[in-house]
Amino acid sequence: MDKVGLCLMTNKGWLVLILPLMIGCSSKLSLNSGSQSSKPYVIKITPNQKYKLEAIFSGTDVEVGDRKVPVIEQLTIRSSETGQQIQYRHSDGPSTSDAHAYFTDVWSPDDELLVLPLDRFRGFCIVRAAEALAAIQKQSCLDTILVRAVAGTAMWHQFEKWDTNQSFIFNAGLSGDRTRLKYDISQQWLLALEPNFSFLEGENSRGKIKITRGP
Repeated sequence: MDKVGLCLMTNKGWLVLILPLMIGCSSKLSLNSGSQSSKPYVIKITPNQKYKLEAIFSGTDVEVGDRKVPVIEQLTIRSSETGQQIQYRHSDGPSTSDAHAYFTDVWSPDDELLVLPLDRFRGFCIVRAAEALAAIQKQSCLDTILVRAVAGTAMWHQFEKWDTNQSFIFNAGLSGDRTRLKYDISQQWLLALEPNFSFLEGENSRGKIKITRGP
């Protein structure tokens, strides 16, 4: 056998040995990088001490420029006593493509109420904390609240914060033009905290409600 043939055989032999290793390494790297970026994890747990419940917010990291930002994609209510847990799903619930629909301040200050996001244009679902697991399973609400234009145009809703044990503040509007409002659950009052509200009307689970100027 001449030197050229020997060289070719030697090179082929090295290729046979090296090629599987290269394929194995490259497939492992792509699998790991893909799974790490898409695997959901618990972002925050908000407890309800009174009824031994936990609101568990899970999601994934999304790359924004040169950093990763956690984005909540689902909410689960869990009993810390029994271990029973129900993932929040609602026919009018948040869209899976809405990266900022969820908020973590869901329990009222006295732990008696739970406010959940509906679709951005459908407002909020209010539930008694003591009945949270059953209500979420049945997709039922003690009350709901939404705001729209008198002409019928749907408004974008964003939860802001709890104000008292029975009321919370939210924003409703379109684009950058939003109005701050306060909904009193026990009194069924909807108050505007800004002067630009004459074109808006409210609706809860009982029907239309008038918006009045708040303090």
